[in-house]
Amino acid sequence: MKKILILPDVHGRSFWKESIDKFLDEFPMEKEENKDNKIIFLGDYIDPYVWHDHVTEEEAYNNLFELLGKVVDLNAKYANSVIMLLGNHDLHYIYDTGEDCRVDYNRFPHYRKIFQTLIESKQIQLAYATTMQENSGMNWLFSHAGIQLGWLQHTMKVHGAEMNDITASSVADWLNTHMQDIMKQLAEVSYHRGGYDRYGSCIWADLHEMMGNNMISIHSDQLQHGRVNQVFAHTYSEEPYIDEETGIYMIDTGFSSYLLDENDKLQVYTKGSRYTYGS
Repeated sequence: MKKILILPDVHGRSFWKESIDKFLDEFPMEKEENKDNKIIFLGDYIDPYVWHDHVTEEEAYNNLFELLGKVVDLNAKYANSVIMLLGNHDLHYIYDTGEDCRVDYNRFPHYRKIFQTLIESKQIQLAYATTMQENSGMNWLFSHAGIQLGWLQHTMKVHGAEMNDITASSVADWLNTHMQDIMKQLAEVSYHRGGYDRYGSCIWADLHEMMGNNMISIHSDQLQHGRVNQVFAHTYSEEPYIDEETGIYMIDTGFSSYLLDENDKLQVYTKGSRYTYGS
């Protein structure tokens, strides 16, 4: 009975510790029925909201090392059970995006080395695709900000590629395989986020670009590969934005984690509020 714990933007917060402890306690991976369980981080591990969240840059730095240690330990113990995805606040330490984001300049060289190592060793990726049960016709595609078909096709065209058979798995596989080649396209930002590109990338797309526009799901349905639901974070909201009809699940709600169960149901797992934290 496969389950997935989903951890949205971290930004130095420590909510992931409680969430993982609860998940492992409730669904021990030593048990046969839990051996396929996953834990997915949706990116943006650092650059805290210092005033809102009462998390300092030093605390975020220490939190990242603790998080990476936990990921290494769990993946060694439970056969690659933890997936780390790349966010825009991670990318700008290894590629100049030209955007005005919070940056920890004091630790810039350290973060640059960390994320370069994670990318080169394939310990961090852009997307993850899976199904919760066989023959359900329901596919799940995870990324930091959501994947627009237009951006994907544009990016592939720039690199002389095309995808005739669009599925959640083929999209994730292509993006992960070519991550180091598409850094320029990953830095693309639309006007929704103050940029000048036609589309925001899979780490920069705004929720408004994704609303009612999950073209990967529509295209996949036409090709009879089943529905594709996209789960992403990036655009903060006090409440998650969920549109089951179009398969859009935006869950960047601060200190909350989410659970996707074996019945393809996504729900809040641990809940917190950024505005009450530290008060």
